[in-house]
Amino acid sequence: MQRDRRAIEGWLVSHLASLLRIRPEDIDVHTPLTQYGLDSLTAVYLVGHLEEWLDRDLPATLAWDFPNIEALSKYLAESDATVHSSPRSRDY
Repeated sequence: MQRDRRAIEGWLVSHLASLLRIRPEDIDVHTPLTQYGLDSLTAVYLVGHLEEWLDRDLPATLAWDFPNIEALSKYLAESDATVHSSPRSRDY
């Protein structure tokens, strides 16, 4: 299922807040994820759940590849159409 940027952004805010045990309204989508104390274990966990929600393969480094929720959700929404128009990762 294709998701728009706002839906992805909302999901990320909600799940990040839950993981870090802070209120969603305390998360600014423009603030770098590292400023929230996101560590590598939490980042991999978040990406794993995001992968399930989006039903697509994502690199474990995704949270480090984009500086904040806004950039990450924009990338995911824009690349979503491309991913869904081609087969999921293949075994060669």
